Amino acid sequence: MNNKWMLAETKKMKNNLTLRISLALSFIFMIYIVFDPFPYAELRIPTYISSVFLLSLTVFGAVPIIVLGAFLSHQEHSWNTFHHLLNSYSRVQSYIYKSSFILIASFTLTAITTILGLLVHLFIGAPGTMFSLQIIYQYFAVSIFCFFWGQLAFVVSLMTKSAIFSIVTLFLISFFEPALYFYISDYFHKYLVMFNQKGILALSFANLVEGSYLIVPGLPYPSLLWSTLYTLLMLIFISIVGLIFMKRSTVTS
Repeated sequence: MNNKWMLAETKKMKNNLTLRISLALSFIFMIYIVFDPFPYAELRIPTYISSVFLLSLTVFGAVPIIVLGAFLSHQEHSWNTFHHLLNSYSRVQSYIYKSSFILIASFTLTAITTILGLLVHLFIGAPGTMFSLQIIYQYFAVSIFCFFWGQLAFVVSLMTKSAIFSIVTLFLISFFEPALYFYISDYFHKYLVMFNQKGILALSFANLVEGSYLIVPGLPYPSLLWSTLYTLLMLIFISIVGLIFMKRSTVTS
């Protein structure tokens, strides 16, 4: 596998205004957190800045990855360039390359966020430990969740040929699923996407307690094993559905 596909996808996305705006808003929100007068200084929470920055990615930071995933497919349709793409790579290769791009972008975004958090912690002299092993768990958890939503956005956009539909739909799901918790039986909560992801985040971000700018609500989440398997199986299912559609669909806009 050469790196030409990586360069090609980067060129397609680097001037995307929607992606730039969503990234800018995500990092502006992080900077706002630093100056918010919450009493974290008195709590001396370990790795507070990096942890809150990473957790913010699951609130607002998923939006840039959703935008990225949606436009990776939409731009090929809108420019009618899928046939050019398939002259260079097979349908399976094209799908794998785009999915890999989303995966790399997800881990890169969380890496930049983690490093930014460490630098801000050092610069402002925040109380508490600057680095701990918990940051590593948080980094991988948030990266996988970003990839989950980016991959889902890519597949939905691929199937509907609409980036806007994909972005708006997934945004509504990720933000408003918690409203369903009060209207459906507790038994069915373990089958909801965000509920399982929040269950994993609750354990990963246990260092963020009352007084933190962001915390994961304390709810009766499923076991870590259940939530992890559920999320991974959902991700595999989404990817397989997208691959099957890619192999069978037409390439015209």
